[in-house]
Amino acid sequence: MNKGQWDKVIVGLMVLTYTVVMSYFSIHRYNAFASSYDLANADQTVWNSIRGTFFSLSGTVGTVSRFNNHADLILAVISPIYLIWDNVRMLLITQSLLIGLAAVPIWLIGKLILKNKWLALGIAGTYLLNPTVTWANMYDFHGVTIAMMTLLFCLYFGMKKEWRWMYMFALLSALTKEEIPLILSVYGLILMIFDKEKKHGLTLFLGGMVWTGVMTFLVIPYFSESGTHWAWGWFQLNQAPGNHVGLSEKIMSIWIMIIGARNYYVTIFSQWLFLPVLGLPWTLLTGPDMLINTLSSHVETRNTIMHYESGIMPGMAVGTIFAIKHIGLLIKKYNNKFVITGQFAIVAILVIFIARLNYFYSPLPTTGAQWKLMYPIGADEIRFEKILQSLPKDASITASSEVRNHITHRINAYNLPDMVGKTDYVAIVDQGRTVGDIVPREYETSLIQQLSKDKAYQLISHLGHFYLYKKVI
Repeated sequence: MNKGQWDKVIVGLMVLTYTVVMSYFSIHRYNAFASSYDLANADQTVWNSIRGTFFSLSGTVGTVSRFNNHADLILAVISPIYLIWDNVRMLLITQSLLIGLAAVPIWLIGKLILKNKWLALGIAGTYLLNPTVTWANMYDFHGVTIAMMTLLFCLYFGMKKEWRWMYMFALLSALTKEEIPLILSVYGLILMIFDKEKKHGLTLFLGGMVWTGVMTFLVIPYFSESGTHWAWGWFQLNQAPGNHVGLSEKIMSIWIMIIGARNYYVTIFSQWLFLPVLGLPWTLLTGPDMLINTLSSHVETRNTIMHYESGIMPGMAVGTIFAIKHIGLLIKKYNNKFVITGQFAIVAILVIFIARLNYFYSPLPTTGAQWKLMYPIGADEIRFEKILQSLPKDASITASSEVRNHITHRINAYNLPDMVGKTDYVAIVDQGRTVGDIVPREYETSLIQQLSKDKAYQLISHLGHFYLYKKVI
């Protein structure tokens, strides 16, 4: 390899290291029966898609379209991974790899804008160490986490004016979740206004708006049992009292919600030392998801330890790159000799700061409340896993959410309390297994008592907190 390509080796090692580490801990969490509902849904959708039941999973009463939940068609796109290894762990490895690969376009954009390989590598490393990124990686599997990589590649090829590649990654981004195309619409505005690329900008702007509109208000409601997007009720404006709320009241409600979410904004921006504030207009790419998360009454959208910030990270990373550029231009006005020194100092501080955040607040073993210690893998988990994998693949099962993702490579794998009394097996864990929720579960406990008296079911395995019942009548 040419000596001038040393940075390629470094960024490759960074991505490889990230992928190995995050794959290990994601799989560890899964093996400890701590993964939950979302992993099961994604896994079964991927598994069904490669076997001919396109974009479907087990719903409340039978097989339903994944459109009942989300328009994350990327699950069907990546389904061939199960031809390599027919195992849910392959999905977790794939997620870690694709999230890690987002460091590549960050590095490429950094080199393109800052004209310095070390600065580009530093910002790419900052992304990989960001606790919000690692938490999104650890929290089950979500198609939207792939948007971090696809959006960044879309931006890079747009900057390079390689339009075919830009459109390809724009399409892949649109497939990750129904609201992600709104970010493409914002990018389209940037292309039109700042880069004078009216044709391509207008295409992205209109395409993103139409895609999100069609998926959110037509496709998902068509497949939904409620006739609307299932998360529509989360928006606080929909929960305002009274039927005649005036425009001024709505505006005031929005303002109060924004003020109430200030800690959320501070948390997101402080991870990048508030540099994206200086990276306009690129920071505007964070707008759609920031607004959606702010307006949601579902507080989990603003806790940065799930997946809801996936669409925000690309704008933060690119905004940081342009902030470093703008700071360099400002320094140049006073003393050209200190431009690189000043930029290096800022990136070095950013890397040290984010490394410290990672040390204290990530889901990795360095953190006090780490996943590994919180979810030990004991003999019961190992034995119960073997029992579950020995069950007939054509058998129907309903299970607790942490157990269901261990048996979803089958047509009929339901989440309790769905289909109780109708399936061949019922698999239960009687305690919560998520952070802060390792306590007895009322429903599972009552179900165990119910099934112990039900002559139609026989207890065939009881290992600690795990129960498996078989239908005998």
